[in-house]
Amino acid sequence: MLKEMEKDEGFGTQALFYSRFLRNEANFNVSFQDVDKTNAVLAKNKLDFETLRTTDKEELARLLGVDAIISGKIQREKPMSEAAAIAVGVLIGFWGATNKVNIDLTIHDGASGKLFWKYTHQLSGSVGSSSEQIVKAFTRKIARNFPYSVLH
Repeated sequence: MLKEMEKDEGFGTQALFYSRFLRNEANFNVSFQDVDKTNAVLAKNKLDFETLRTTDKEELARLLGVDAIISGKIQREKPMSEAAAIAVGVLIGFWGATNKVNIDLTIHDGASGKLFWKYTHQLSGSVGSSSEQIVKAFTRKIARNFPYSVLH
């Protein structure tokens, strides 16, 4: 059941990132492949979360028909439940983090498979922070460092 929840959250986060990149498309000098197309091609080639980790980036780029592969890893920690955070907030007036999110985002060249760019960051969420709010905060930070940004 936990694996299924991770899978669902993975697809949800993928869609949120894609949506955020599309909203800011004018800030980038590249285009992003639709996640539905990506996921359909991966499924057709029997690539899932487990096999993706061991498939080289050149092969993925060839299968997907893209110039580069954006991939990443997101780890979430919950140092304190939301109920505990609310209790602490009410008792002492301090609203602590209810979750921490670590992200490693990479871009690999599709032709050579070489790592082109890596971004690592940690955010802390508070009471009521959603996956969408966390992705929004990450994409703001990523946009400043993204190698295909027209802002550079």
